[in-house]
Amino acid sequence: ATVEPKKAIWVTWLIASVPTLAGNLDHITPIVTMSYLLMYAGINLSCFLLGFLKSPGFRPTFRYFHWSISLIGCVWCLGLAIIISWTMALATIVLVIILYVYNKKQKSEKDWGDVG
Repeated sequence: ATVEPKKAIWVTWLIASVPTLAGNLDHITPIVTMSYLLMYAGINLSCFLLGFLKSPGFRPTFRYFHWSISLIGCVWCLGLAIIISWTMALATIVLVIILYVYNKKQKSEKDWGDVG
């Protein structure tokens, strides 16, 4: 069995190509915008939780890091997503939840390596 994610490649091609071939990229920009905003919101949420809970493995190298800035960044990204288009933000959040559930149901074991 090959390890290439053929389904993911075809879905990505479909999402990128159909609006391009239709001649109007305005149909794909809200999806891309919401994906980036929610990705940055997730990263900021992770940094907030790790900083707030003082996780020993989390050592940010940014000199002026504080967990409150990460919380503000998360809220800012979510607020921007809602202001830009609350319907696309909701649709993207639902898509992320569906992908998360699908990934959990796959129950694939991953070898994340060794710390030492």
